[in-house]
Amino acid sequence: MVEMDWDYATASIPLPPQFSFAIASLGKSASTGEMVEKLNVWKEANTEDYFELMKEYNAANYLAIGELKRLSKDFSEKNLGAFRKMFNHAQLLRKQLGLHCGAEVESEEYAVLREESVANGAFIACLPGAGGGDSIAALCLSPEDKKRLEEFWASRGLKVLGLNISSEGVKLETFKP
Repeated sequence: MVEMDWDYATASIPLPPQFSFAIASLGKSASTGEMVEKLNVWKEANTEDYFELMKEYNAANYLAIGELKRLSKDFSEKNLGAFRKMFNHAQLLRKQLGLHCGAEVESEEYAVLREESVANGAFIACLPGAGGGDSIAALCLSPEDKKRLEEFWASRGLKVLGLNISSEGVKLETFKP
């Protein structure tokens, strides 16, 4: 299997140093296997619609990544707005995919939490991975915004995780007195 050609590629994407990363556990577990099964059933019955939506979703992700790369070179309000717009559009398409196949990618409760997170320090926020509710992640525009967001999450009973992003990937940072 490792020797086979894969249908995707990976690449490092620079994250502008102005961003602060925050993530919290929602205390619930989503069944990714069940979500994938529902997606495959819908795909079988709606092949054309599936491929059209996936094409649009992939395009939105590529455009968001392009805007993120542009932000790394020019951290301007214009580029911030363009990145946020494309990121949120991709999240909306992922949610639509879940609605089509009956997999709850983002419940109404989590949609409200995501919006409240943006109102409390997050520049953008999402349920990472396949969605469903394991965790919520956000990018903030300053350490102060990150602190405000993490305090908001803690006040809602979420477990804030002490992770950060570096040029080597995600790191766990712990304080040793």
